[in-house]
Amino acid sequence: MPNLLEYQGDDFYFRYAVDQSLCPDTYKMHAHEDIEFFAFCRGSGSYIIEGTEYQLAPKDILIMRNAEAHMPKISPHEPYGRMVFNVRPSFLERVDPSGLLLRLVYERPLGQQNCFHAADYSKKAWESLEELTYYHEQESGLLRLAVMSRFVYLLSEMARVYGTKKETDLPNDPLPNRILRYVNDELFNDLSLETISAHFYLSKSQLGKIFKNTTGTSVWEYISIKRLMAAREMILSGHSAQNACISCGFNDYSSFYRAYKLKFNVSPSQDKENNTNSH
Repeated sequence: MPNLLEYQGDDFYFRYAVDQSLCPDTYKMHAHEDIEFFAFCRGSGSYIIEGTEYQLAPKDILIMRNAEAHMPKISPHEPYGRMVFNVRPSFLERVDPSGLLLRLVYERPLGQQNCFHAADYSKKAWESLEELTYYHEQESGLLRLAVMSRFVYLLSEMARVYGTKKETDLPNDPLPNRILRYVNDELFNDLSLETISAHFYLSKSQLGKIFKNTTGTSVWEYISIKRLMAAREMILSGHSAQNACISCGFNDYSSFYRAYKLKFNVSPSQDKENNTNSH
């Protein structure tokens, strides 16, 4: 279903959408270059973030930092409503020069402490956010003010809550989480199914099943997405495509080139040129 409300800024994107029904395979594992704040409005299901599955309840807020792989598992039998805010780190730095919001996003283990429940933050913060679901003002300046003011209010509440979260709030450390952490720690090294499975005393088929159940995708698709996003970040910051290819674990440039173009719909050199021309 088309977005019911949408706003696009330079370092900020917001959308509110409701799907009346979903095909079970609508959403697959993916990651973003921006930080995502996901507000669950209605429906039922769960959200998998780097191997941790969060059962969703209305008014839950999820945070996914850039390149943190995630996948919704939403029931197709009832409407699915959500508000999504995608922001660049520069947005949070501008809103909060003290850096507290950046710590909220980055100072936690991968795939852990992503979820904030309605009981965690003030009722007024959600009520303010929910007003956007009834908002029909399409004039860009007014819409920006409406979205920004409510989002910043929510951020202030989440920053307050973050200070109360303790290490004891962290979940147990099951095998799938340890596997994902190992893969991310070794992401740019010479990873193979053999080395990963041997490290955890698993067969390759066992590893594949655990990975599929945990992330919804294969080991190599997960690794490829993470490496490509890291390579793009290097390229857009001024590094050569060849340097990014080697630094991010790709051994063959032609394979890297094809994968990059398939993922981002543009070649590495053209992507770099487009980014340079936009500044």
